[in-house]
Amino acid sequence: MSGSRKPGTREGLRIGIGPFPLEREPGRSLHEIYGEMLAHAERAEGCGLDGVWVDGNHFTEEAHGPSPLLAAAALAARTRRVSIGVATLSLSFAEHPLLVAEEALVLDALSAGRLILGVGLGYRLEEFSGFGVPPETRRARFDEALALLRGAFQEPACMPPEGRHFPVGAAVTPEPRPVRPGGPPIWVGGGWQPGAVRRIARLGLPLLSQFFERPALLARKLRLYADCVPPDAPGASTVPVIRDVLVADPDAVGPLLARVYARYAAWGMPLLEGPTRPDEIGPAEALEIAVVGSEREVGERLAELAELGVTEVLARVQLAGIPTEVSVRTIEALGRLRSAASSRAPGGAG
Repeated sequence: MSGSRKPGTREGLRIGIGPFPLEREPGRSLHEIYGEMLAHAERAEGCGLDGVWVDGNHFTEEAHGPSPLLAAAALAARTRRVSIGVATLSLSFAEHPLLVAEEALVLDALSAGRLILGVGLGYRLEEFSGFGVPPETRRARFDEALALLRGAFQEPACMPPEGRHFPVGAAVTPEPRPVRPGGPPIWVGGGWQPGAVRRIARLGLPLLSQFFERPALLARKLRLYADCVPPDAPGASTVPVIRDVLVADPDAVGPLLARVYARYAAWGMPLLEGPTRPDEIGPAEALEIAVVGSEREVGERLAELAELGVTEVLARVQLAGIPTEVSVRTIEALGRLRSAASSRAPGGAG
């Protein structure tokens, strides 16, 4: 991977928190949960971390944040320096991509150019049926929407030829115009199938790897992506991954993480590198995926990710059932790890 970061160390590894899943919890209102997210964002910025991220899902009993751009605007209002990220906005059943582009450009202006927009195809059948979108059209809809989104961010705006799913009736220029040349960076989430990894790489966009992917699967994905991405592509040097990260006793949080991952297995995610039944996910399997332990052990696991070529870690620290003090402790520990790594990097203070 390009850049000055030394393989096998955390030097240059950017660390953000989130994406916040914003799940319901017994005895707590969503107002309290959103408020905790905002407090964590302020703390992360104060601890020297690099970004704060929100999730986006629809029609789940857990009430995952269905409006990530709106939640991200609240994060932007409470911070000044950190990147504001969405991971991910499903374009296959989103509103017209030009509306998405305008909302993203407003958010980018509000945040002074700090937005990173993660997009994906979507995968839960409940979401496609809820919006009345045939799931077999998801790839065509995503490709068309992504082309419109990228065209809207160019200067001048360059709309692709009229598509089948999202017609554009006249030459238009979405407003406001981007803060940065090229607009907010676009990352593409998902892509655990080899064909999907190759398609994302050939787009020249960063591949956002998901939190449920085991280390061996992640390593193979990143090698395949590196082999296929054009070396001069703007996104070639950005290699982000989401991970559940907790400075906590593994025995205490392992069962909770197992329940979280079993839910994603029920939605069809390949946690065990293939079709996975929820009852195949226990604490041991969950702790192989998640980054859990003492501050030192968490730092060692982050160094292992850096050795794979990862440049950005999105650390999920706020999960339903995790005490607030564990999330706070984790954010503060990540801040110390980030500061120590920066001081060792070329040009750092150390």
